[in-house]
Amino acid sequence: MTQEAGTPSGAAFVDVLSWDPLRAGRILIPHDVVLGGAEPADLCFADPLLSPEHAAIRYRGGQVLIEDLASTAGTFVNGVAVRDSQELRTGDVITLGEVRLRFGADAASTPASPELAPTVIADSPVTEDPLAPFDTGPVTSGVMAPGEYADLVVRRREELLAEMATTRRHGRRLIWVGAGLVAVGGLVFLAGVLGFLQVTGGVLDRFGRPPDIFGWELPGGVLSGHVGWAVAGLGLLCIALGVALHLLAGWRRRRLDREVPVPPSAWLVRGKLH
Repeated sequence: MTQEAGTPSGAAFVDVLSWDPLRAGRILIPHDVVLGGAEPADLCFADPLLSPEHAAIRYRGGQVLIEDLASTAGTFVNGVAVRDSQELRTGDVITLGEVRLRFGADAASTPASPELAPTVIADSPVTEDPLAPFDTGPVTSGVMAPGEYADLVVRRREELLAEMATTRRHGRRLIWVGAGLVAVGGLVFLAGVLGFLQVTGGVLDRFGRPPDIFGWELPGGVLSGHVGWAVAGLGLLCIALGVALHLLAGWRRRRLDREVPVPPSAWLVRGKLH
């Protein structure tokens, strides 16, 4: 029986492509392991976006599967979100938060004993290269030409910058929606106060004088002023979320510029510098 191309045939491992103070190089996966941001995960990474138990790599019937463990940030293989579990193939790039791992299998070896823990077997130079986090191609033994490398980085930067722009756009929308809700809630509350003080100039006389400074009584015994406060509070929450998205996008942009600088224009073949 011929093995399908790309299917692991030996002991699995992952190469750490992103910079991480806790992990670097090649990590053997001798048995089922849990990846996350804190114990009790078997493999911990210093990424605040990771859930404590974020994802699991498991051996099942000759296959190696990755499973998302209901993580907050999600688990992705080659940019596609993992739903439940998915088979891993040599060269697949796994993304957990800001952590990027490239999966492979050593055909010359067999899976280690289940009693053995995951082991770092080499400090791969790829983690020292600022362009390495954007190498999403298959595992190869050759060296990529500078022009191809630069084009790869530029294309990946364009994708990431587009994602950041989308995050900023969502943040701006939330801020505007929140501002509108705050304005509406404030007007509702202010109308009740003015009605109670009878200084509306006759505009709200048809509703009668409110029984309380918090406005008119609505069905269910709720006062209109309380509804206004609730709407304004929801608006403030939207504004806070929008600002958080803006800050997150800005942080990611600064990290991108710091850790993955734009390659020299002399290297460029097809792409456009940003």
